[in-house]
Amino acid sequence: GADVVLTRTTDRHFHPRVDEDLEERVRIVNSLNADLFLSIHTNGVSNPSPRGFEIWVPKYARGTRDRESREIARLLRAELSGVWGPEDRGTKDEKNLRVLGGTNCPAALVELEFVSNPWVERQLARPDVRARLAASLAEAVWKWAARR
Repeated sequence: GADVVLTRTTDRHFHPRVDEDLEERVRIVNSLNADLFLSIHTNGVSNPSPRGFEIWVPKYARGTRDRESREIARLLRAELSGVWGPEDRGTKDEKNLRVLGGTNCPAALVELEFVSNPWVERQLARPDVRARLAASLAEAVWKWAARR
């Protein structure tokens, strides 16, 4: 029953400048008066060893938005643990990520895993793993929405 709006379905950008591209995504979210914003990614580094998923929340959020962002992060981590096991790198807010900080609604950026890890890359190429990841994200959102 959710109305889901994707700001991107391909590897394309709204603007060649990253800052302008991120601002456009924030504008879309805010213009829709969204209840929740999720930004879904995979991590990548030059070292092939790192593993784990992590959830980023707005650094400077206060009040209800902060509580709700942290609650969706908690639920996302619980659900992703069912897919990846103990590879939980936690909820983070050390950076003021523009795509999170500019939204008016609760927001979280999901780093599903490190695609630079060869084992993870193989797992993410599997349709069944991607389906389980999508289901875990949807379940977390459903639980978050149900308690509101």
